[in-house]
Amino acid sequence: MGRLRRNITALFVGIGLTAAACSSSSHQATVTGPALGWVPGAAEAVNGTLPTGYTARSVCGSATAAYLTELLTNPHPTALAVQREWGDIVPGGKQIALSGTVAQAQLSTQDLPMSHPFGGDLTMNVTLDPQFTSLSRRLGTETGEEDQPGALHVEIPAGLIPHHRQLPTAIGPATTWAQLSQANMNPAGDLPGFAQPQPGDRVVLTGRWIVDCGHADFHTEVHPVTFLAWAHHAGEATTVHLYANPYRDTELYNPNAGVLGNVNDTSRLSLPATTTFPKYLVAQILAVLSGKQDRLHSQELVAATTDSAGDWQACAPTAAGTPASAKAKVTYDLVTRPGVQVGIRVQGGCAVLHQDITAGYRAADATIGSCVLPWDYLNSQLSTANLDVREFITKALPPGSAGKLAADPLTACADALSAPDVAGVPNDQHIRIAPDQPFPVYGVLRIGR
Repeated sequence: MGRLRRNITALFVGIGLTAAACSSSSHQATVTGPALGWVPGAAEAVNGTLPTGYTARSVCGSATAAYLTELLTNPHPTALAVQREWGDIVPGGKQIALSGTVAQAQLSTQDLPMSHPFGGDLTMNVTLDPQFTSLSRRLGTETGEEDQPGALHVEIPAGLIPHHRQLPTAIGPATTWAQLSQANMNPAGDLPGFAQPQPGDRVVLTGRWIVDCGHADFHTEVHPVTFLAWAHHAGEATTVHLYANPYRDTELYNPNAGVLGNVNDTSRLSLPATTTFPKYLVAQILAVLSGKQDRLHSQELVAATTDSAGDWQACAPTAAGTPASAKAKVTYDLVTRPGVQVGIRVQGGCAVLHQDITAGYRAADATIGSCVLPWDYLNSQLSTANLDVREFITKALPPGSAGKLAADPLTACADALSAPDVAGVPNDQHIRIAPDQPFPVYGVLRIGR
């Protein structure tokens, strides 16, 4: 999705400055339309004409072998057909827009640490609105995550959810990836209300449309989510939480730890030493055997996301006795980075939000450290393959080499992203620029009548 470059002449168009407090009326509010959705035509403009003839083989490289499972039968990692865990359905990483209703949301306990520097994922199954159901497909014959008809699996690392600024640093010389992930997934660290959408909440989101090559059902999904907004009703108002994710995993690895978080430097992605994990693993083993390193290091590059979301709207419920034409009252507390423009306008009972990441935006560099990845823990994450990873590797090495791989590997890891608090129930209209926080935009929006 290209950047939307629009000149916003006014951030507030005809919006009253009164708070959208819950009415004291005893009448129960009813919803006359979706609480949250895309402005007509906005998602279609983002999505364009999407491909339909793709297959697991054309996207992942194989219709039968999931990511890294070929190692069980192919001793040459550089020759594996499947080089990436997530295969772009459109080469280059097509961002798509969709909307629907949350069917299920949970924190994952089974993720590959090497490709999750921000810890395990928040995963959701979203029951898609009718115009988006073609985005959900299962290309393999096995069952798996994508087994809810009409639903699409979407994921975002839990460390990329807005967290408290006072979040304690989890990275340390003896910190394991599991400890880091557990800290990043602890809901107590999230800004209030941001932990995760709940079943039944309406959502609009954008993200990278991929085939999950790590599961033999080869289902389509969004990974990672780039922009997420979700809504629920409380009394006679609709409350929306929203945030734009500043980063994505590249699934490219480099032995120089100093470049991992330089997210604005795209030249890193084409350096001679930058490669996919199977090829990178071979180089790491050779480095250990030659004495250049005392253990394996997994170091994934993190990149910036710079795509703007299309225009979306959130609508107020209508209380009995309130004319459907009654204008919405909107309050919000939003935070942006420099170079991000946000416009909000009222149309009848709905608030329309426009967010534009302009050419002046520069993502905050990511702080990437190292965490210990014990061999036993890595084996547990690959339990479906029934594989002892260190033993498997050493079998292919010259006699006497096993001791050189005794030390537990290190893997790239990062603390959860933190940002200033925002009002859980906004009573004003407030947009502030905070250059010392990483999110392009985040905050809370409330719409009543």
